[in-house]
Amino acid sequence: MIEYSLRDSTETDIAMDFRENGIDDIPFSHLLIAIKGFDLGFLEEKFHRSKTGVSLGMPEEIPRSIGRISCLPLLEGMDHINARYLNQTSLIDFISQEPRDFTKYQDGYYVLVDGFLLQTDRKGDVTNKYPHPYLHEPHSIFPDKTGRYFVITASGCDSLVVFDAEEKNFQVKWTGYDNGYNYSIGSDHKVLFSDGVSVDGSQLGDGLPNINMERDNPRPLTTGQQTTHINSACFAADNQTIYATLFATHVENTDSGGIIGHSGGKLLAISPDGSTKEILKELSNPHSITPLGNDTYALANTSEGKIYFYEANPVNHDFKRVNVLSFRNLPGNLRGGKEWIQSFKISYDDPGKMWMTVADGARHCIHILNLNDRTRYRLHHPDQWAVQNVQVITNTPQG
Repeated sequence: MIEYSLRDSTETDIAMDFRENGIDDIPFSHLLIAIKGFDLGFLEEKFHRSKTGVSLGMPEEIPRSIGRISCLPLLEGMDHINARYLNQTSLIDFISQEPRDFTKYQDGYYVLVDGFLLQTDRKGDVTNKYPHPYLHEPHSIFPDKTGRYFVITASGCDSLVVFDAEEKNFQVKWTGYDNGYNYSIGSDHKVLFSDGVSVDGSQLGDGLPNINMERDNPRPLTTGQQTTHINSACFAADNQTIYATLFATHVENTDSGGIIGHSGGKLLAISPDGSTKEILKELSNPHSITPLGNDTYALANTSEGKIYFYEANPVNHDFKRVNVLSFRNLPGNLRGGKEWIQSFKISYDDPGKMWMTVADGARHCIHILNLNDRTRYRLHHPDQWAVQNVQVITNTPQG
């Protein structure tokens, strides 16, 4: 149950309306943090190179970054996380290739890393390892209401995959390839074929080919400006429909047969039969679609620096925006004024108040927001850390 009314305002600027408190006042003992890599410059260069097909999507092997997921105690007076603290205090702590997301499962966690879904026990040790060929550049994992099924976004393969925790198997639920999102929108308008040869799309007329996703052994991230780059998903209230965000989507044919593309993000409703409805358009590289209860959802409009709140119609899945948190006026932007709210996760304390833990890539910090009391807490981290997901928790996994 949400006690904080999302209808209090239509535009809430957290820099003004949320008072800043110290970490000592937070009723959570630990922070779970997924760090995709410790060299942000390398990761950004790799992504930008992929936009022109120089690296990703080509036959050569792509170097992967080493990242880490850790469970860190929140100490009195703490206002930053450094490498020494990370090395000395972790409870869950394992190193892997580009870890992206985590979610609670029984006494431990499911953890999403490049190529695998990992299961941990309550001590944080990996107990099972589930590979799947579509888990290249995986981005998010979210449980259904029963706790049996977990929807996974496989960004590198433009696909949704559902994991059955009882049967321990995967089902490919939806692909961009099969639903009309078939073209590369790189700056040179090239379409990538399965043999690695790129052809200028403007010379192909109406017979534009589909990208071959190499389904038996897909390579990661066909291009950095591929037409979907699906990167977060959750189950709707009916526990059957899936809501999913597309990072970069719009592509159309011109009269001359060429391709025009831009990165207008979208939110989809994907039905159990795989049919697709575009709910929202022209979003700014959205991430982290998350249910809050009572048919209410939050979504990170990433490069706009805002988190939107919506009411969803459970029948036709139309979304109505009811509130927004804006991070744009906060000081400390280190990206030349460009915003980047990477992700957020929701937690609840004992009185049932809702807390939001936000990874702010523009300020290289973590915001911990109490949405009921309008308070904000902030933890800084080193500038070269690519923090992918964060969440405050009340008890350690061992507890």
